[in-house]
Amino acid sequence: MKGQKAREIGSPGFRHPSRTVDVYDEHIDDFSIASIALALKAIALKSVQWNEFGGNDKLLFSENDFLDLSKSKVITE
Repeated sequence: MKGQKAREIGSPGFRHPSRTVDVYDEHIDDFSIASIALALKAIALKSVQWNEFGGNDKLLFSENDFLDLSKSKVITE
């Protein structure tokens, strides 16, 4: 995969904010996996978070949450 360009950069609610087509190696899914695991753990601990923050295009986190963690309501919760 090294040296190739990504064919797509993933969904906004699951990708690292710095992700570009130039980022394409064996670690491309690490951030997505970590954010999914964190969201599932948060939902398991407090299921009402799904009702408040969940959506069709995300589990809990949106692109804006990743862009500025200090302003993220779900991170604060």
